[in-house]
Amino acid sequence: MPFFSPVALVDMRDKLDWAGARQRQLTEELIGRDWATDLGREHAQHGAARRLAILYQCIESVFELIPPSADDILDREVRLRGTVFIQSFVLNAFGLVDNLAHVWVAERAIRGPNGRPLARREIGLRSLNAAVRASLSVEGQAELAAFDNWFAYLTDFRDHLAHRIPLYIIPFIVAPEDEDEHKRLSGEVVSAIRRGEADEARALKAQRRRLEHFRPWMKSSIHDPGPPVVFHPQMLADFATIERIAVLILRELDQTAGL
Repeated sequence: MPFFSPVALVDMRDKLDWAGARQRQLTEELIGRDWATDLGREHAQHGAARRLAILYQCIESVFELIPPSADDILDREVRLRGTVFIQSFVLNAFGLVDNLAHVWVAERAIRGPNGRPLARREIGLRSLNAAVRASLSVEGQAELAAFDNWFAYLTDFRDHLAHRIPLYIIPFIVAPEDEDEHKRLSGEVVSAIRRGEADEARALKAQRRRLEHFRPWMKSSIHDPGPPVVFHPQMLADFATIERIAVLILRELDQTAGL
């Protein structure tokens, strides 16, 4: 039985179409805008705009490889290719937000205490980037603060991917009531292989497979106590959040032009 309802499938298709349209519109704005600094232009055109295209390509590729309507367990190659796109999405989502922060800092010559230039580690849009946040309007600061939980989620996934255990698509799940039988069959498969009974091993694997179900879930580690992330709608939601942050920074630039 498919994981998503028919209504959810239509909603995700609409959001995918919207993401494609917004990616093109934002890219045109980032490339066509008259930037005041070379650094701001570089982060806008070669950083943010390029990453926007990558993000949308990752979403589109995941939806093509693993349609939200999919119900069967994925082949290993399909699962690995989908995982690559999801991992690329997370890294580039994190990087795009940093690009936007660098655009703001370069274009508005944001400085730290005593007028000193900001160190690279100080440039960002998260709550720990106090000098950058404080340089935005009160409304802009409030909007970014509303994304603090999202920043924490993205940072955690990015840190797992870059420094600890990489994200992966869960191959299958087994219903709690079937776990003992699944474990028993797995043991019998091993025994059959050791005896050289290839036909019996294949038959046992087929029985075991009937207890396995696909879910469009990703996690950073099997030992992570948190719930798995449903990756189709999460990627769309992440893109929508990044779109809002990009619009916020562009609006802040417009409001402070000439000041």
